[in-house]
Amino acid sequence: MILFPRSAERDSDRLDRPVRERLGAALAVIEPDPCGGSNVKRLRGAPARFRLRVGDYRIVFDLLGKTLVVLLVTHRSEVYKRARRIRRGDLGAGP
Repeated sequence: MILFPRSAERDSDRLDRPVRERLGAALAVIEPDPCGGSNVKRLRGAPARFRLRVGDYRIVFDLLGKTLVVLLVTHRSEVYKRARRIRRGDLGAGP
């Protein structure tokens, strides 16, 4: 199961349609085994936090049991700045 909180939905809605489709297809591929993909890496600082690389975009997600909770969907130039905010608890969608 894949969950998109409101902030992740807003991130996704800002992207062009072809990019959204690529990201959705990539999530569908890793859904059965989220840790097994070659484009998935565990992020430091949180035991169940991962990032999925899809071209120039990154999806940051938490793995809660068999559920993927998407936290960020953004360009690679912004992802790590925004990921720090998530660690502090600020899920705002701003730059």
